[in-house]
Amino acid sequence: MKRTEYLYGISLDEIPNADEHFKAKIKAGEKLVRELLEAPYPERDFTRIDDVLKAIEFNRKMLNKEI
Repeated sequence: MKRTEYLYGISLDEIPNADEHFKAKIKAGEKLVRELLEAPYPERDFTRIDDVLKAIEFNRKMLNKEI
């Protein structure tokens, strides 16, 4: 499993509980993806971008109680 800081760019202590927990992780992940996409194309970390997008989707499913 990947670390929270790697996937969201913030520490686990900054994430609130329950629904707010998942919403905060989704928001932080989306912000991090935008930042990662600002890197010049040849320098982009596509593995990390993919990992972050998967984490966002996982958290959306958790928030919507699909998992």
